[in-house]
Amino acid sequence: MNNLGANYERISEVLRKISNENLLPYQRRTPKLKDLELISLAL
Repeated sequence: MNNLGANYERISEVLRKISNENLLPYQRRTPKLKDLELISLAL
């Protein structure tokens, strides 16, 4: 993980191809990150 930004972009691109949904249908608070953004950052 030399370049966090580059890794994030690559993983995020793949996840966007797999899933069309960015957020869960119902959330009480407005999240700071979309679900796919959070997953790609965690990976």
